[in-house]
Amino acid sequence: MSENFDDKTRLAYTTYRMEQAENALADVELLLANDRLNAAANRMYYACFYATEALLIQNGIKASTHTGVRQMFGLHYVQKGIVDARWGRFLTRAEQMREGADYDFFIQYDKQELQDFFSEAMQYVNIIKNLLNTPQQ
Repeated sequence: MSENFDDKTRLAYTTYRMEQAENALADVELLLANDRLNAAANRMYYACFYATEALLIQNGIKASTHTGVRQMFGLHYVQKGIVDARWGRFLTRAEQMREGADYDFFIQYDKQELQDFFSEAMQYVNIIKNLLNTPQQ
């Protein structure tokens, strides 16, 4: 998002993106239960992406691409020590898994691997929620 938002619009976008993140996590549960593993990988990434985008929007940080969202998260949260570097790597891995699920004709993820990854995705979204509720310096 590259627009400059007033406070009301920023709050609306932040809220909307977090709702999308929560919905995507709920989708993952259904998809895993029905062995729709590649679709689950896609929704896990988008849950994390939407949450990250909400954090950036709330704090007026501009990013207009997926790569930009990852880079701005790394620059403003990982490099400053606000978020452990593990979570920056996690977001990159989530995007790689989503790209594999969406574009690799022969990839099929392991259900246990995705269930473990889902646990981390939920942790990631919760970290973002906590940051959204914490005043930034």
